[in-house]
Amino acid sequence: MSHRALIAERQRNDRFNIYSSQNGAENIQLLDELRDSLNVHGRVDWEELNGTTTPAIAQQFTESSDSEYGFETTDTGNVVEPRPVAVNVPEHELLAGNDLLEYEVLYVVDNGDVEAYWLAWTYADVIRPWADHIEVDVYRSRRVPTDAERLQKFVDEAEPLRTISEFNRGWLADGTVRRIARDYHRYLYELQSLTRQKAKESGDGYPSKILPTPEDTLVFRTDGHEPLVPSSGRFTIPIRIESPANASSMRIQQSIAETRFNLGAELNAAENVTRDRVLQACSESLSEVVDEYIERVASEFLPKRLQRAVEEHRETRESRRFNDL
Repeated sequence: MSHRALIAERQRNDRFNIYSSQNGAENIQLLDELRDSLNVHGRVDWEELNGTTTPAIAQQFTESSDSEYGFETTDTGNVVEPRPVAVNVPEHELLAGNDLLEYEVLYVVDNGDVEAYWLAWTYADVIRPWADHIEVDVYRSRRVPTDAERLQKFVDEAEPLRTISEFNRGWLADGTVRRIARDYHRYLYELQSLTRQKAKESGDGYPSKILPTPEDTLVFRTDGHEPLVPSSGRFTIPIRIESPANASSMRIQQSIAETRFNLGAELNAAENVTRDRVLQACSESLSEVVDEYIERVASEFLPKRLQRAVEEHRETRESRRFNDL
């Protein structure tokens, strides 16, 4: 999957126009480009942002019409999509209308500068329902061909390193399975949602999809009958990325992934996962993220109720739960 980013530019009426980038969150690559593109009035020169952010392997599969495997991409070839996602958005509603699974980084263009924020989605990694609906083949990326034709033949014929499809006692003891579940839960959850949507639109069943990562290449299949986890309230917390941006982002990403994974451990051991228990885990995740990064949480971009709760927490320094949000 690509690493999507939101770009919010403050307008003269003190509201924001919001743009999207298909892969602009990877390595915080847009931060310098956006800063370099600012004109004399401190606004982005959108005409200068004409590079592409589509990953090369996704371009190959998109161009291969006879492949049974697919990548999801809506990239038009621009480093930032030229048409705004939304216009005239109040500051505290920047993240209100965006799916937390879609975006990783928020870039805010304001007063002649650009700041980057890691978007921490507060949720628990509820993995056990995978057993009923998905299967994931794991291949070492260094063994996987990079061109589309050879890659399709490889995944058709090669024996995977692991196949994640059953969750018997002790399944997390396998280091590879644990890492995939922890680091790529978000992407596999998103793939399942996309696959269900496409199958519903086309009526052609549920195609396999490929997710290349630095260490592993994952081939994902689903029956798509229902979402993987019960619906629940979730929040996206913007955390200011410090310099150097890449190192800061990686630390935040790993820390929050471990928080979600640990909170999900009890849920994954349960026979059934209720909506109330998922909501409780969501509250616990939100509390831990705020506690850990309280000085770097950009509360001004949060919904007002959560904004007030974070500010109160920052002032009192008392540990709190966010069950009432």
